[in-house]
Amino acid sequence: MVKKSINLLIEKELDSLLVAKLKHYLPVAAAVCFILFIILFIVSITITKKNLAQYNTLKEEVNKIENKIDEKQNLEGVYTLSYSILKIINEITGNKVNFTPLLASVIKINSDDLSLTKAMSDDKGLVNFSISASSSAALNNLVSFLHEREDKDKIFSAIYAHRATRNTDGGYQISVSFKADESLYHEKTN
Repeated sequence: MVKKSINLLIEKELDSLLVAKLKHYLPVAAAVCFILFIILFIVSITITKKNLAQYNTLKEEVNKIENKIDEKQNLEGVYTLSYSILKIINEITGNKVNFTPLLASVIKINSDDLSLTKAMSDDKGLVNFSISASSSAALNNLVSFLHEREDKDKIFSAIYAHRATRNTDGGYQISVSFKADESLYHEKTN
């Protein structure tokens, strides 16, 4: 028996000059690119850390300044409120209207049976007040007092009663408005 051998291996072809050069230079280029990538990656991480540190420092400064601004805003709010209140007080004190005689004449209404609960007036002499009366007789005395002031003294005019209600304890609550004579509220203050 005769043995025959069959060669299944493909014969190696000689590489061209270009392929031989590429096989030699490509691993070197890949190593250089890899080293360059690592250097650039380390540089980018370093720059990012530096920027992050600057950002954190800047953020702390911003927080400190915002706290200072908040403190100043609170003080500014107090100053603004104080200025507004002082301006209103200045306007009130600059007002030449003296309400003391007017309110003194209204307070004369108070007695044992009548209790003045609220009194208001404006610079035109319009007076509004609320009064509590213990009985209907006390209300009659109030009406008589107001008529006397309107008819005889002529210091009250255009008297109107509003919202007369009876309380559960048997007393009465009534609101009254009238126009006061100018002599009561245009007197000069001292």
